[in-house]
Amino acid sequence: MSSQDDFRTRVIGIVKDDSGKLDDPKGVGAIKAIASAPTAGGSGYSLNDVLTITGGSTAATAKVTAVAAGVVTAVELVTRGAGYTPGSGKTTTVAPAGGTGCTLEIVSVMSLEAYDRHIAAALERYSKHRPKVDVVDITGDGTHDYATPTGWIDEFSSIVSVEYPVGEVPEALLDADDYKIYQTTSAKKIRLINDAPPATETFRVSFTVPRTATTVPSGDVDAVAKLAASFCLEELANAFAQTGDSTIGADVVNYHSKSSEFAARAKRLMQLYKEHMGLKDGDTTPAAAVIRDFDQKYPGGLDRLTHPRRARERR
Repeated sequence: MSSQDDFRTRVIGIVKDDSGKLDDPKGVGAIKAIASAPTAGGSGYSLNDVLTITGGSTAATAKVTAVAAGVVTAVELVTRGAGYTPGSGKTTTVAPAGGTGCTLEIVSVMSLEAYDRHIAAALERYSKHRPKVDVVDITGDGTHDYATPTGWIDEFSSIVSVEYPVGEVPEALLDADDYKIYQTTSAKKIRLINDAPPATETFRVSFTVPRTATTVPSGDVDAVAKLAASFCLEELANAFAQTGDSTIGADVVNYHSKSSEFAARAKRLMQLYKEHMGLKDGDTTPAAAVIRDFDQKYPGGLDRLTHPRRARERR
């Protein structure tokens, strides 16, 4: 099993983005952007003075790129630091000493959102390929219809098996046509078509639920991390494909090269995920593993030797 933090660490290690277009979980609160014009220009500054922005856990710096009679009129970010929050009027100190009173606006800071978003998307897709199976016992009440169990997710969950009565060896699994999910006017119900367990009995339902970071089997963690990294790299490829200045040819070539590089890595990681999951190219969801108790009759019209239908229909 893993955790959300483990997944972030794995995914950031695979992606290795140093462009700042995706947020690095190691730099939570690192400054992504500052306003080019200061909130207050102060006085006594010189061109290329380095301003240390106060208030972070790791100091960020900016450089003075324009002054007018000692008043700062433009700045640019040099180092991102960590532990900052957005806002205007952020105080600074200067090296070498000289100017005072210049304050800056932090426009945006790094967060966990980008990686968490792609991890969530990877878990959603993985859940369709290999869902978690929960098992609950439901107490009978003499009727055929029962509320879906805690953890059931409409439009995702499905019944894997229903065991009734509970505790027999081998287990007495109902045929798939002996139960269904029935939609009432207000909610979905589990309907036992041929059985109405009394209050002294329970029936056991196995059903699928989505995976979370903590319920991915250890053998699949790397594959799911590769899937999430593939989504991250797709975002980076799209970001670089849309970035560039047509007046600077070398930069445009670099942006296109970066986009192609990220796209190729995304494709390869997706392929590695599919190979691990046993998916072929073009597949989105493999054939589901279904447990079913077939209503098989033997030659001559005889019913099964154990748990014949007529016995179950008398319950």
